[in-house]
Amino acid sequence: MREIVFSPDGRLVAYTAGTTLVLADTHIGTLLRTLTGHTGLITSVAFSLDGTHLATASDDHTARIWNTTDGTCTHTLTGHTARVSSADFSPAGHVLATVGNDDTCRLWDVATGDPIATMIGLRDGGWG
Repeated sequence: MREIVFSPDGRLVAYTAGTTLVLADTHIGTLLRTLTGHTGLITSVAFSLDGTHLATASDDHTARIWNTTDGTCTHTLTGHTARVSSADFSPAGHVLATVGNDDTCRLWDVATGDPIATMIGLRDGGWG
């Protein structure tokens, strides 16, 4: 499965290639960098609304926050005990939400990578 997403301003496009994330500039049609670090397939990619960060979720039970300017991984988010299936930034960009096959939704501080909250019990449409 491949994921692909445009930055909010349309200048960048990010797409998955297995365990690697590729970042390209759409205006000049150039590959900017490849982002590596996950050991499992990347399942989800999201841009922050200001386009300065990317989030990835992975089969390796982690999510990562990346700086789009230099391609560094600013935080590796650990805590899920199964595949992390999706990640998305809050509208203000200060919080990242991840959801995993461990039936949890976790909220993370984007600046520090610290966990904010864990909601448990996603099965059957309700929170436990």
